[in-house]
Amino acid sequence: MNNLHEEGRRTGLKVNIPKTITLVFGSTKIEKNVKLGGRDVDNVEEFVYLGSLAAWDNYCSKDFKHRIGKATGAFQCFRKVRQSKDISNPTKTKLLSVCVMSVLMYEAETSTFKKNDINRLRAFKIKCLQKILNIRWQKKSRTKRL
Repeated sequence: MNNLHEEGRRTGLKVNIPKTITLVFGSTKIEKNVKLGGRDVDNVEEFVYLGSLAAWDNYCSKDFKHRIGKATGAFQCFRKVRQSKDISNPTKTKLLSVCVMSVLMYEAETSTFKKNDINRLRAFKIKCLQKILNIRWQKKSRTKRL
């Protein structure tokens, strides 16, 4: 890190040390404190980077919960469209796929899915579809898996 800091200074780049943090995968502790420009750099267990939650244990379930929260927000912005009588249900489901599911599945190709995570993602999608199609919880029927 010090080499990066020095090379950057030579080319006119400056590292904002108070905003700089480290994350060590596989461990919550590092053996020695990282110093940059004479100041300690904080080590964290998780942080959001480019919209994804990175954690020390590389456990993706936390990121899926984070993504579901973001997708829920996107779905709430979709409320007027979803409640409109002038827009057909097939158009609404396509908009759901483009506007909400893309937020939910962002960077999913690099994630490790567990069965519980897949079930959580399916439940979110079904919940969104039920709201779009105006299916109330009283009308739901249980289906058996084949």
